[in-house]
Amino acid sequence: MSKNAIKTVLLALLGGLLFVAAPASAGSEKYAFTLTEAVSDTTLDLAELTQDKPLVFLVWSPECPHCQRHMPYVAALYKKLDLEQVNFVTCAVDAPVREALDYLESKDLSFPVLDGNKGELGWGFTSQGWPTTFVFGPGGSFIGWCDTTGPNYVTEVLDMLDHAKPAQN
Repeated sequence: MSKNAIKTVLLALLGGLLFVAAPASAGSEKYAFTLTEAVSDTTLDLAELTQDKPLVFLVWSPECPHCQRHMPYVAALYKKLDLEQVNFVTCAVDAPVREALDYLESKDLSFPVLDGNKGELGWGFTSQGWPTTFVFGPGGSFIGWCDTTGPNYVTEVLDMLDHAKPAQN
């Protein structure tokens, strides 16, 4: 590969990294969503869920073996969160939402599940693959994403939540 070709590839990769790390607001197409909660049939969106507190948003598929292996870590995180201070929702993609609810029930887990098939989900949520957890601050500011599927998952997400600053009035 020529030096120019290598330089072009490196610049493209660097540009992609900068783009991924760039903050997004609740109105951005990349991280926008309007989805239906599977049990209550309530429509929720990013702006509503980040209006006054941070949001932890997990994208997963009940048919994904990586997602299935990840669920004990998600359960551990969920138990550590103060749901008065942080919103937490999951979004089931790539399968009927009924499969997600059945999977969670079979594992005695209970998380809010948004139906990734019923509504609109910004491309930024699926471009990382799954399972991926996204953290937003109050007001919808993008804090970061985590695709760790091992024991460090809980610590990484809690560290991101520490960076979520309350919205200024």
